[in-house]
Amino acid sequence: MLVICDIAFAYCYLSFSSFFLLWLAAQVSFPLKVGGVPGLGLLLYFSFFLCLSAFLKVLLLDCCAHCCPFSEDFAHYNLFKISTLSLEVFFWVTWSYQAMPHSGPASGVGIANESLEAYQEIKLGHKYRYIIFRLSPDLREVIVEKKGNLNDSYNDFVTTLLSTVESKECRYAVYDFEYTHNQMSRQKLVFVLWTPSEALLKQKMAYTSTKNAFRQNLMGISVDLQATDASELSQQELLEKCCERSQ
Repeated sequence: MLVICDIAFAYCYLSFSSFFLLWLAAQVSFPLKVGGVPGLGLLLYFSFFLCLSAFLKVLLLDCCAHCCPFSEDFAHYNLFKISTLSLEVFFWVTWSYQAMPHSGPASGVGIANESLEAYQEIKLGHKYRYIIFRLSPDLREVIVEKKGNLNDSYNDFVTTLLSTVESKECRYAVYDFEYTHNQMSRQKLVFVLWTPSEALLKQKMAYTSTKNAFRQNLMGISVDLQATDASELSQQELLEKCCERSQ
């Protein structure tokens, strides 16, 4: 009976430890893309901890089986091992699926009316220089966070986005960019997905997975920009993208 208690304790300890490590690492930045495939990094991450946990538990059970043969109550040892590992797999798959946000209607992420109205105002009336959008605290709705005045500069816009680094959050933005190309004044709407490298994994996943659902409602966007640090928000890089679309 003592052996069985020791096995159960060690098994629970390994389960708790692997779960805690996964939770801890999920709070820090983690690459969402591997080989250009969104979400693959997270999938590999979950798979690694699942395999490591399963391997340690099989090793534990096998060692206990060889050192201290099970009684008749554990005659079906292999069945017991397979059953526990199957439950482990089911737990990890279910937890990881629920933990990951999903885009589109299935995720329940909506777009507030004020967000669509604000976009129409910058698109048709050019009332603002830029609009900063964010997800609501429960990550269920895209709302307006800030509307930039027409006299605000591009540096003001970048400063506003960089201010989210300290809180480890992401943002969407639309910028009304005025520039000169081939001696002609031009104006284009730019959609920005701001996912700083310091942002929490949950924030990155939420904003990346809901981008398309939000972006499809913004008809009239000419240029898309995704940035993870200040260098990718440079005005020169944005100007080059807009000039390419003006050819």
